[in-house]
Amino acid sequence: MTPILKQFPIIEKLRINKKFPKTLILGIIERKPIGVYCSSGDTDQPCFLIDNNGIIFEPVAVISEDAIIVRQTMESNQVFTGQEVIARNIISTISLIKQTLKDNFQIDLKEAMVTSPLRLDVKTGENWQIYFNLDPGSDINSQLIKLNLLLAEEILPEARKSLQYIDLRFEDRAYYK
Repeated sequence: MTPILKQFPIIEKLRINKKFPKTLILGIIERKPIGVYCSSGDTDQPCFLIDNNGIIFEPVAVISEDAIIVRQTMESNQVFTGQEVIARNIISTISLIKQTLKDNFQIDLKEAMVTSPLRLDVKTGENWQIYFNLDPGSDINSQLIKLNLLLAEEILPEARKSLQYIDLRFEDRAYYK
């Protein structure tokens, strides 16, 4: 990693070209935030913008209402800008869940909590939760298919008002309350 990238974590990629005799051309690609990373229970720790690679890059003082908050209960160490705090595949899973809920049911994703290496809990804008299995042997797409079927056929929009959770962690079953 070049010193410039270490000093400016908002820069995702940097390309430097020399044009003789006296010109340097810098090509900079900035990180794009997909959410806000906050430490799980420590309110003294600042929150940071997080990109699609799971890297935090800029502290935030005020979290906008439409931002997805990403937390991780397993991590208790202090974090620093430029550091990967959530694995890229988990960030991709969160993005896929967000898109599926929004596209198919107009449900916003408010918070995603990685509670263990094998479990992801998400909180919807309707104040109910969904539990996903992150085990490498499990398929997130099949869990999303179960979710789509439940929300389309069994849990109608009126019933979602009293919904507490949907648990998709088990291979052949889905539970809800």
